[in-house]
Amino acid sequence: MTSQFTLAPGLFPGDVGGQYYALIANVISNNSTPIDLKNPLVPIAAASIGTGNGSYGVAVAKSGKFALITDSRANTVTPVNLTNPLVPVAGTAVNVGLQPLGVAISNNEQFALVVNSTDGTLTPLDLSNPLVPVAAPAIEIGFHPQGVAISHNDQFALVTNLGDSTVSSIDLSDPLIPIETVAVTTGIGTEPNGIDISHNNSFAIVTNTLTNSITAIDLTDPLLPTMAATVAIGTFPVAVAISPTDKTGLVTNLLANTVVPIDLTNPLLPVAGLGVGLTSNPYGVDISSDGKFGIVVNFGNNKITPVNLTVPLSPTISAAVAVGTSPYSLGKFIYRK
Repeated sequence: MTSQFTLAPGLFPGDVGGQYYALIANVISNNSTPIDLKNPLVPIAAASIGTGNGSYGVAVAKSGKFALITDSRANTVTPVNLTNPLVPVAGTAVNVGLQPLGVAISNNEQFALVVNSTDGTLTPLDLSNPLVPVAAPAIEIGFHPQGVAISHNDQFALVTNLGDSTVSSIDLSDPLIPIETVAVTTGIGTEPNGIDISHNNSFAIVTNTLTNSITAIDLTDPLLPTMAATVAIGTFPVAVAISPTDKTGLVTNLLANTVVPIDLTNPLLPVAGLGVGLTSNPYGVDISSDGKFGIVVNFGNNKITPVNLTVPLSPTISAAVAVGTSPYSLGKFIYRK
């Protein structure tokens, strides 16, 4: 459930010269909550804005100027103006496929991809005018697609298909006419959900909800990816974020109520660390581009939890902060000077 941001390296609580922000989608209260991360370990929620009848997935542009939020009930995507990130302005929604869930914005901010779970399709969006996106024709992919990630060079994408336990590789040579090159299985009945691609585009990590595991994907040939090691991670893993160094990551376990650090020193053989207990059904997760903190979205108690990653494989959590009802996902962190 990701899009990419560039954050100034080295900035952390107490540093001078910049500010972090985030945007949280709340699926039940049908709105999104902007978050002030001036001190990332003490987030402050600003006033929520309406973003559709079932705000589910969030993607934020690398520049931090706009976001896209999927409306899983109205079958639309809403553009959001982030000129003032604490007072975002929702634009006019655009129709896509049935039950849009995951969304990702390209690194060059020229296009986006939306996965539509009910009809098993992928809809490209033309972002020539990012606040007035235009939907291109959808293509068929797998059964009940959930997550989508675009490579950092914008040349390919990966989509998790929960219903048939596959990951689709998408050729983005023409991003408005994407081509599925292959769908590779993560194992029978695994139900892959979350996915993130490494910053060097050489591997990806996918969460397998029903087998309580994660799988590393070798992207030596990104249009013909191969499955590498699968390792146990905890009960019902849903989301994953890879750190900017590509050496560590975080995985949320919805039913175990934990966030688990993963050692990616050997990216094709991940090693799960000790899970950190959270309060209620953690779902979305992301890591700042300086790698020093993360945010976990807690679906079950309407809060977000800051994660201190000073020691990436021994994360600690700070006090949770209330947002909207049933928060589900968040966009990559915005940095503004």
